[in-house]
Parts: sequence; structure tokens; C-alpha cells
Amino acid sequence: MNRHLCKTARKLAIVMACVLVSLGLSACSKDAASGYLPDEGATWGDLCREMDKSWFESQPDEVQATFDALTLGEVPPKEVDEEVHTIHASTPVIEVEQDEQKNTIFAKDHGWLTGEGLEREMVELGLLLDEQEGSVDYQVLVACEELAPQAAVVVALSDAETGEYLAVKMLDTSIEQMEQLDGSFDGLTSGHEYQVQAISLLTPPDGYTSDGALYAAESVTAK
Repeated sequence: MNRHLCKTARKLAIVMACVLVSLGLSACSKDAASGYLPDEGATWGDLCREMDKSWFESQPDEVQATFDALTLGEVPPKEVDEEVHTIHASTPVIEVEQDEQKNTIFAKDHGWLTGEGLEREMVELGLLLDEQEGSVDYQVLVACEELAPQAAVVVALSDAETGEYLAVKMLDTSIEQMEQLDGSFDGLTSGHEYQVQAISLLTPPDGYTSDGALYAAESVTAK
């Protein structure tokens, strides 16, 4: 990684850390009227159609096609960039931190947007979870320092025991350095385990390509 990429990575890490410390978690979420129990091999496209069909159908054809190709419960692969001789890991680097006093869990993933001149810009996805009494607060952050890619972001809550998806929130936005999606999954059973997943598909600016979806997930337990 050259000096520019190292500098970019450090800046993004600092910005995300500052935001995580300074921003509170608001209590708003969009829950489906009923849950969705996926069949084996069901995709993110299937989930989005079931939970918010109008949002999914408003996405560009290439975004819909990518969601349709990504299986629920599996880590999306990163692509091989032959031009810069870089192999991106098939499993993203996900860091998990937990504060026992604050019951806070943080997971993240990163990827790259590569330009025609082989210039690369790092993009990051952060997932912050806070276990509450009968609920879980969430905050999803998508960061890109210089470029302004379009991002389709989905955050989903599922029952860890049954695999049923109980609530999904979706966002379609242009990233201006950093965008956030926050809210709360309410009405949860105390002491029960759930899984929260966040996935983001990027539509890069002209002249750039993305190496794949950003993905972070972690299990949580309502108090």
C-alpha cells in the first residue's frame, strides 16, 4: 500500500472513530408487517423484494442484479484485480469490539474503488450495535474520503435461532465523505439472540470500478 493509501486509511479510521464517539443513536426503524423466512439459497434481492419491493425496484438494474446474486447468510466475495495484481480476500476483514459496560459492538469492512489510472480510493462500512432492554440500537456508517459513489445500503435483523428476518431498513444515498443510517429494532425478546447484518453496494463514479459489496454482521442479545 503506498503512502497515499496509508494516509487515506488513517484518515478514514480517525473520522469513523470520531463519528462513533460523538453521534448518538436515534430510535427509528422501518419494520415489515410480517417476517420473512427465506428458503435455502434465497438472496438479498429476495429479501428486499419481500420487505420493501418499491425501494428495490427503484434501484438501477445492475444493483438489483448484484443483490439477486448474493446469497443471504454468506459473506459476499471480493473480486480479483489483475491490473494491479491484488487479490482481495474472499472473506472481508471484520473487526469486532465489545464494551462490557456500554454493551456496544462494532464491526467493519472495507473495499476499494479503482480508477482507470490504477488510482484507488478506500471505502468503509461500519456497524455499531448497542444492546438495550427489549431492543437493539444500530448505526451503519459508509465512508469514502474523496469520491462520491452512490450507495445502496440494507441493514437487517433476523432471529438467530429460526433464521427469520424480522425487520429491514434500506437507504439509497450518495456518499459525501460519510453517510449514516441509524435507528432501533424494537419489540425484541429479552435474553434472545438475534443477528444484525449490514450490506452496501456501491455505484462508483465514471472511470472507477468497485471490488465488491461491503458487509458486516454480528450477533446481539436484547436485555
